[in-house]
Amino acid sequence: MNFVGNVSHELRTPLTVIRGAAHNLQRPIVQEPERIGEYSGLIVQHAERLDELVEQVLEFNRQKRRAIYRLLDRAQSRGQDAQDEQDSDHPENLVNPVKNQGSFLGTIRK
Repeated sequence: MNFVGNVSHELRTPLTVIRGAAHNLQRPIVQEPERIGEYSGLIVQHAERLDELVEQVLEFNRQKRRAIYRLLDRAQSRGQDAQDEQDSDHPENLVNPVKNQGSFLGTIRK
């Protein structure tokens, strides 16, 4: 939950600046060309910051998914190795990694 709180805080800061600058431009509060340029610059600057933040969150998600898939591959590999080592004459000793991982993989990949 801390991750969500940190991300939402980081996203709200540029949104607040963008919203405030846009409102000031929309209303006749800012009329001088120099000030209009300043407010427009703030909007662009903080929109770019938002874009960077979103890209960081997406990259974090991609890395997390890759790590999960690596762990699943290792677990499946270990399960397969264990199955190979077991006596095939005794079906009750067989490990079925596909059966054991199917619902978990489906949950992770959704």
